[in-house]
Amino acid sequence: MALNVVNRYSAPISVMVEYYHPACQDAGLSPWRKVGWYNIPPNSQKAVILGNLAGLNRYWYFYAQATDGMRWQGPFRELVRSSAFQECADLADNVHYRWIGMTELDVDGGADYFLVLTA
Repeated sequence: MALNVVNRYSAPISVMVEYYHPACQDAGLSPWRKVGWYNIPPNSQKAVILGNLAGLNRYWYFYAQATDGMRWQGPFRELVRSSAFQECADLADNVHYRWIGMTELDVDGGADYFLVLTA
């Protein structure tokens, strides 16, 4: 059981995801956790989050970019680091982070989800 990202694009991609995580709220922050960057070569896949997705959260958010400049993005704004990260969503500043636009995923009760990225 996992959130799997499948790279069907011609170049390597880097992916970040954000999901509901009550422990962040327990620490006095937004109840969302963001993790990235998962690097995935062409024609391969990676399990980026392990566990029963529906048990964790129905809605997930992602952003991906390819080494050639292609982006998979949406209207949900978030600040992210350029280097690898695992942190609550509120932990950001405009100096060490940059804005991206995430897309919403609805796993609709599924334990597994395959996000396939193509051109």
